[in-house]
Amino acid sequence: FFDDVWSEDYLLWENLMTHFNSYGVHGSKIIVTTRLGGVASITGTLSPHYLQEISEDDSWSLFAKHAFTEDSVIPAHPHLEVIGRQIVKKCQGLPLAL
Repeated sequence: FFDDVWSEDYLLWENLMTHFNSYGVHGSKIIVTTRLGGVASITGTLSPHYLQEISEDDSWSLFAKHAFTEDSVIPAHPHLEVIGRQIVKKCQGLPLAL
């Protein structure tokens, strides 16, 4: 898994793939996340999948599910919800940022 790749250097990617092809297990998959279309095209294996923004309510649900593992946390500490919602707003609906 390569997260938030920015390098558009084809030779670097080709060198990396050579190592994976030589030493990787047959059938292994590599996931690359990037903001740059050029990076997506350099990998050259599959068409990119573009993530869409999710609603603020869905963002809060996703964030709260991971940040507050118990339902009792928010009622007992309401200031944490305020802070959490500020964080969610800064993530601008981007699922990977949450």
